[in-house]
Amino acid sequence: NIDPHLLLAVFIPPLIFTDVVKLDLHLLKKTFVQCVILAVPMVLGMIVGLGFAARTLVPQWSDFLVFTFGATLGATDPVSVVSVLELIKCPPKLKMIIGGESHLGDLTSLTVFLIFLDL
Repeated sequence: NIDPHLLLAVFIPPLIFTDVVKLDLHLLKKTFVQCVILAVPMVLGMIVGLGFAARTLVPQWSDFLVFTFGATLGATDPVSVVSVLELIKCPPKLKMIIGGESHLGDLTSLTVFLIFLDL
């Protein structure tokens, strides 16, 4: 019986810290709008799509539950893509866009999850 808040407090900060240490702020400023355009609409679309799919597959779930489920699965994880991009020596701007989109997508998904969790 492990407290989930303890897991978040122990494992998430080192993962975020690792990415933040490598962050190029100048490049982040240049690519921020692209990251937002890629992340927010796509993750919201994925959440809605997964919510409707869950509604079809499990009709007894409430609207709030299907979109909470969609928010849980809606974010993408580009670990394999970033590792391949590092292997082939792609431009830093492309790595920043993909990594930034991933982080903003995670934040969007987490925000929607918390909103529907409270409803």
